[in-house]
Amino acid sequence: MRLYCIIIFSSILHFVLPNQNHNTLSQLVYKPLSQSSIVNLQIAFYQSQPSFGIQWWVSDNLEISGMVYQNGYNSIQAYNNISLGYNNNNIKWLYSDSNLFEISLHKIKYDNSYSNWINCAYKSRYNYGNFILGYDFNYYFINQNENGFISLLINYDINRKIILELKSDIENSNIFSSFNLSIPL
Repeated sequence: MRLYCIIIFSSILHFVLPNQNHNTLSQLVYKPLSQSSIVNLQIAFYQSQPSFGIQWWVSDNLEISGMVYQNGYNSIQAYNNISLGYNNNNIKWLYSDSNLFEISLHKIKYDNSYSNWINCAYKSRYNYGNFILGYDFNYYFINQNENGFISLLINYDINRKIILELKSDIENSNIFSSFNLSIPL
């Protein structure tokens, strides 16, 4: 029943949040403190290009994360972000097992220019043994533009610590466009 609710709700938001342009390499793995250590190394592969990040649980509910990416995809010279997330175990939206509200600041440098943007996200996860299904709703502000996108994901949790994640952008039909890895330190 929970999976049907996720699919229906995601389909509705697919039409509500149009997508023109976004940077899918900017999304790291979300995993609550109960399934991770206080500090986690994050590795994201977008079209075979790696980016590296870290997730630090400052308290039971508050996490800080960030990532860097150097010289790779198309004309991107450098990319970095920093985010602040809040997990509230008392909120069980659509029967989720965990969730995160996150705000992040991003900067990307191209060959001849750069861009800054703010991203607001809601991330929700549903645990089924070692498999985790989930979705991320993102809304961002870049220059004078606003936009949103939805990602669906499938995770596999190895020994309740290491998470392998396949992420899909449903707006552009990029099925499993990124592969992410989260390793406790």
